[in-house]
Amino acid sequence: MYPRFTSEQIKENGHVFFVFLLEVENAVVAFFGEEPKLGTFSAAIPLRGEGPAASSVLLGDRNVIITRILAEQLAAAFGKIVLVSTYLKKISEEEGGPILLKLAQKILEKGTK
Repeated sequence: MYPRFTSEQIKENGHVFFVFLLEVENAVVAFFGEEPKLGTFSAAIPLRGEGPAASSVLLGDRNVIITRILAEQLAAAFGKIVLVSTYLKKISEEEGGPILLKLAQKILEKGTK
């Protein structure tokens, strides 16, 4: 039954990181970061057949790499259009990216369908 709302958080390196994810019938919207704010924003669509999802950054430039990775992973896992926002202010993308990937994994372990 849609919509579905899921959230997770991790505390690492003295910081709390979260993900809020909303799933509707044909799409997923996820907010990752240190604070519940809109950050670098990316869209991804799953490709038909095998292969990675296609993505594009729509807004921002601070966390482009991790935002696209998260969007593509979620699009491939859910088989839906995905919009992802990442907001990292206190730490770098290089330091926060692996933590956000752990959060995505926790969400995916809860189930995608």
